[in-house]
Amino acid sequence: NLPWCWLAFPRPLLSTVGTAVPACPGVHYNMMRAAIGVLASSLASTSVAEFVHDADETRPLCGGNAFFDLGSNRGDTVLHWYKREIGFGTLLDSLPTRNPWRYCVVTFEANPKWTPTLMALRDSLAPRVAAAGGALEVFNDTAASVVDGFLNLYVDTSPTAGGSSIVANKIVRYGGQPVQVRSIDFPAYFERLTAPKAERPRNARVVLRLDVEGAEYDIFKALFAHNSLCLRVDVVVVEFHAAKFRHDANIPPDIDNRIRSKLASCGVEVWEYGGKDAIGTEHYGTGNIARVL
Repeated sequence: NLPWCWLAFPRPLLSTVGTAVPACPGVHYNMMRAAIGVLASSLASTSVAEFVHDADETRPLCGGNAFFDLGSNRGDTVLHWYKREIGFGTLLDSLPTRNPWRYCVVTFEANPKWTPTLMALRDSLAPRVAAAGGALEVFNDTAASVVDGFLNLYVDTSPTAGGSSIVANKIVRYGGQPVQVRSIDFPAYFERLTAPKAERPRNARVVLRLDVEGAEYDIFKALFAHNSLCLRVDVVVVEFHAAKFRHDANIPPDIDNRIRSKLASCGVEVWEYGGKDAIGTEHYGTGNIARVL
């Protein structure tokens, strides 16, 4: 009986969806499955020529600027983005649009523990977001993955923890327990809502952040297969987790550097949290982001 809510944009994200799907605390799974079927049909039939459109469908919402945040947790990164903290100020100052409140921000968090916190955060930020001409959408109880439907989310149940992952090996060894959550095919969703760089406003930029506890590898693989990263993304902010999967044959030890190199080869900036850059230089502190490539 887990609730699921679509916390809609102040203005519609898509002309046939957006505010048509209300916040829905207390909705149960059989109702939820029906609602998701309707939503999936709407999304599948929607053609978006530019990133997102205003009501008259003649110009992109937020000027085509977007920040996609995968792995919101309690909403810390959304706050860091808006407050220009832990390196996001430096990142924003490198972009044509420096004001974070003017971006379309779309954030995903699968762990139901954080739903009340995220809803309260959305409500507290909404007036300033709307006043600046930006937008904020929160997908709570929803895993950004590579499939539509439902997945097991493995949740760290220790009293002081809030971590979770759809990758069982990442959490189960710490005593994590599975709960079923909605899953969205993020690469397909992302392609519907963004335009290739050549087709969007000259100063528009798309920033993609991933901190999804090991699920980033499947997402990167699918985004590369769609050619979405090179064609549609300007900046990737990522926390890699390959070190947590040293014995997983599907995650080779050099995978992080391979992803970094592939992104850099097509002009995508790579920013990371703590650790070492692609040539092994430890030049920034854990908890902050800095440009690596």
